[in-house]
Formats: sequence, C-alpha cells, structure tokens
Amino acid sequence: MNDKLFNECLLIRSNQSKKTYEELNDEYGKPYKNGESLRGHIKSILRKKNLLPTKKDVVSEEVQNKLDDIDLKIIELSKERKMIQTTKIEYNQLIRDNARHDMIIEALQKSIVAVEPTEFHPIVKDESTNRVGIMSFADVHFGKIFKSLTNEYSEEITYKRMNELIEETLKICKKEKFNKLIIINGADSIEGMCLRISALQNLSIGITDMTIRFARFMVDWLNKLSEYIYIDYYHVPQSNHSQIRPFGTKANQFPDEDMERIIIVYIHDMLKNNNRITVSTFDKDFIEFSIFNYNVIGVHGHKIKNIKNTIKDLSQQHRKFYDYCFMAHLHHSESLSISEGETNNCEVLLIPSVMGADEYSDTLMTGSKAGARLDIFEENKGRTITYNISLN
Repeated sequence: MNDKLFNECLLIRSNQSKKTYEELNDEYGKPYKNGESLRGHIKSILRKKNLLPTKKDVVSEEVQNKLDDIDLKIIELSKERKMIQTTKIEYNQLIRDNARHDMIIEALQKSIVAVEPTEFHPIVKDESTNRVGIMSFADVHFGKIFKSLTNEYSEEITYKRMNELIEETLKICKKEKFNKLIIINGADSIEGMCLRISALQNLSIGITDMTIRFARFMVDWLNKLSEYIYIDYYHVPQSNHSQIRPFGTKANQFPDEDMERIIIVYIHDMLKNNNRITVSTFDKDFIEFSIFNYNVIGVHGHKIKNIKNTIKDLSQQHRKFYDYCFMAHLHHSESLSISEGETNNCEVLLIPSVMGADEYSDTLMTGSKAGARLDIFEENKGRTITYNISLN
C-alpha cells in the first residue's frame, strides 16, 4: 500500500481529516473496490502490526469508563447528602431557636393577667408645670452573680437596689414637688448568654428565667412606684446583652431578636389597667419624646462609636434635631455638653449601671458605683439639676 495513502487513512481514523474512505479511494484511482474495502484493509494492516486493541482491551476500557461514571455519581450523591445534612442541621437549629422563643412567649402569656393598680397616695398634690423630672437607670444585668473587689451582685441584691431606687426617687420627687415622673430604662436588663463563654459561670439562671423574672419584677416595681406618683415609662428596646443571636451569629446581625422587646410588651400589657402609668413602645432601637421644646432620644449605646458625635449623628440619621441623648452601656454617670442650643446646652447624658463594677471592669480599671440618675429640666433653661443616686 502506498505510504501516503496509508497515512491519510490513519488521519481519517483519528478524526483529523474530513475526507471519507470513499473519497480517498476515488482520489487514488480506486485501488480498492470501495471505501469500505479500503477501511477493512487498513484495519487488517494495523491488526498485523498489533496497533489495534484486542476485544479484551475494548471490554476493559468500557468497564473502566463505567466505573468512572459510577465514581462521579457517588461523588455527586455524597455532595447532595452533605447538603441535605447541612440543611437539616440549620433547620433543626432554627426549630430549637424558635422553640425557645415560643417557650418564653408562652410562659409570659400564661402569666399576663393585667395587674390592678394599688391605692393612690400622692406625695405631692400640685404638679409642677414648668419643671420635669427624668429618672434613668440601665444595665441591670439581671441573672448575673459575682463578687468583685468593691462590689457583690445577685438576684436578691438586684431587688434590694431597685427597691432602694424607689425610696430615693420618692425623696427627690417630694423635695422637688413632682407628682409625675418620666422613667427611662436604658436596657441590658438581663445578663443574657451570648457575649463571652467565660461569662457563663457568672449566670445564676438561664435566659428564659432571666426574662420572665425581670419582666414580672418590673411590673411590680412600677406598680408600687405608681402608688405615689404618675409615671411615663420609656424602655430602650435593643441592647447587646439581651440579644438572642441565633445560629451563632455575630453581634447586631439580628438586632430585632432582643429580649428587651418581650419585657416591654409584657410590662405594657400587664399594666394596661393602671391609668397612672403610661408605657410607650417603639419598633426601632431607640426611644424618643419631647419635654417643653426639647427633643430627647434614648439609646443603649452599644452601637455608638464616638460619644461627642452622638447627637449630630443621630440627628442626621433620623432627620430630626435632638437636644438631649440618654445613653447607657458605659456603666457610669456623666453629662457631656456637645453643642449649644437656643436656650440650653445640647448634651449626652450617660446613665449609670444598677449592677455596678464587676471583675471585667476591675481588670480595665473602669469600674463605677452602682446607681441611677434623676435630671430636672426647666422650660427655656433645659437641664438644670442632676441627682446622682448611689445604690451601693
């Protein structure tokens, strides 16, 4: 056979030529009967030179190809199984988180039977019309138990300090002749269970019991205080310790999942029959109200990066000018003048902690006494007097 013809036949076998055996046979003057005869002759030559695979080799290759297909399908099935397992884990975690949330709601709902107000014994009969008092407290961290260098804390001590706060508040109201008081709770009402693993050893109860017990106590506390004065109660609805943080998420990733909101709703519903207490609710992470012509905003403070820019940043964010910002989180009392208003200084008013200093603040040397504050505002003057109430 012509070498050139043989080589061109090999190109056809390897799919490197677009010619057919019939065309090639015609091109070389039909040395073979037809194209099929030419193809058969080439196979015969290749077989003699042992250049064609045997039937056994062909079968082995087919088996290997099938095994490779099976391996690919096993890999695909394994991936799908892993995906299903991962989905089930996340789904089960979601079920557990929702179950905990539902358990808290159910426990609270069972106990919601509106509290009847106590008999009214006003300490002052004539309300001051040109002066307003705002008593603020925060960072109760209910459920935490510890003993630090200068402080000790437990559930019983929490009750003791909050009851002492009633006594001190009423003394000031009597002295300043207030029969109505605005109260701000700056949040972090419970210790929670989501910030530091090392802090778990300082918990006396779980997050469900923290929420229920504190909510019930606050209802009794406000009801008791309303025996002597009228109350407008504002409770900051979001903070860092009371976040649930499902699925091991990071801080503020699901800010609406916050136990403060459950506590607020419970207080609101339980005290609905007490016309001496007004409990305001908010859907956002802040509270706000006006006294005279001054706009007041309240936040927990865990999202604040620069205290000096607080009023400016919040005013720009909410497209509303604020004169005063009550802020918790830092666990000490301070009044910071940020700018000047028409008749007042615009100020950030830091709310002290009911819990006080703990081991963590001791290591940072930033501890402060447990306490609350009561600020007096006057028409056309702004904040004029501050009472710092010590609780330990």
